[in-house]
Amino acid sequence: MLIKNGIIVTEDGRFEGGLRIRDGKITAVGTELEPEGEEEVLDAEGAYILPGGVDVHTHIDMPAGECMTSDDYLTGTRAAVMGGTTTVMDFPEYDEGETLMDGLNCWRKKSEGRAYCDYGFHMTVSGWDEGMKEQLVRMKEQGITSFKAYTAYQDGIGVYDEQLFGILQEMKELDTLLCVHCENGDVLRRLQRQLREENASDIRNHPKSRPNLTEKEAVSRVIDFAAMADVPVYIVHVSTKEAAEVIRQAKQRGQRVYAETCPQYLLLDESLYDLPGFESAKYVLSPPLRTKADQEALWKALADGSLFLPVSWAEGPGERGFHKDSKRNPGNRDTYGTDAGIRKQERDTSGEISKSSVYRTGKALRSSSCKRDDKGGRRCGSGHREGRCTSQDQCRNAVSGCRLYAV
Repeated sequence: MLIKNGIIVTEDGRFEGGLRIRDGKITAVGTELEPEGEEEVLDAEGAYILPGGVDVHTHIDMPAGECMTSDDYLTGTRAAVMGGTTTVMDFPEYDEGETLMDGLNCWRKKSEGRAYCDYGFHMTVSGWDEGMKEQLVRMKEQGITSFKAYTAYQDGIGVYDEQLFGILQEMKELDTLLCVHCENGDVLRRLQRQLREENASDIRNHPKSRPNLTEKEAVSRVIDFAAMADVPVYIVHVSTKEAAEVIRQAKQRGQRVYAETCPQYLLLDESLYDLPGFESAKYVLSPPLRTKADQEALWKALADGSLFLPVSWAEGPGERGFHKDSKRNPGNRDTYGTDAGIRKQERDTSGEISKSSVYRTGKALRSSSCKRDDKGGRRCGSGHREGRCTSQDQCRNAVSGCRLYAV
């Protein structure tokens, strides 16, 4: 197939041209490609041709209290492909009394034979005990090279500072990467108790319980912990101008900090918590939506490289979602925000999106595990049951670094 007359977007810029695909791989990119023989031709005049999105932050078929996130692997990865995302990274979890391996096996059962795109896992670590070091070693043997911790939700999946620092130290020993959800859990719990006493049914209490500085403080603390442990760290879903500035300063000092923001924080703002009735429940997410000033600061941080965009189509409320009376968060499936986002913002973000969603995420998670499940196709060995890939035809996925499929 030849796709011609499109606007090709790369890490270095964009140009008008086309690309040729043979046997599922891109074999040529150029400005003067012509059809060969009876080759199928797709005219992409006026359209952007971008690399497949790498969404490194998704929650698929995940328990959330008594509910589940709104998609399983069949519906979620199908939606991802329809929106231009060709690789997703999910977060397996494990219940109290279980091991990391139990959680990984659970997510394998959810995903095996049910995915329309490449996928991989960051393993959630919700505590630290005598056997955790050996469990992390086993995870790496299984191809899992990135993990996640929460500085909030200590009554469930969150960790305390001593545990967090121990996990970071182990990341250095294993040469793996920790992703961290950064909010000050102690402050959140106190504010939530106070606001429930005042008016438990007010949806506006959600953003009030999570002021900007609860994120900024936790981001700063985690970055300092990572510096003391001498290890890279990955900050997830940055939503505030203060946190973005902390990250910018750390990068300027030369610290290895990777940080993402998400489309909802770039395109939506806190005014949506003032809708009539129960409509604002659609926009309850953590961290919450912020101000226009925060939004503008995030765009600037995205442009200067302080943040990148993980192409998030992260799960929102739905039929199986976080609240039985909520509807799906509008725009969750619009991967690149093309209709509601880019036009609304009146800015050309094609280059920022391409650079952020593929190249920066690829560099940040170069060693992360990933595998392909295309209804019987070969799989990347770094996520293989039998262990790591060892042959020369290993996949060369942008996230995992293997070589079975050309980028």
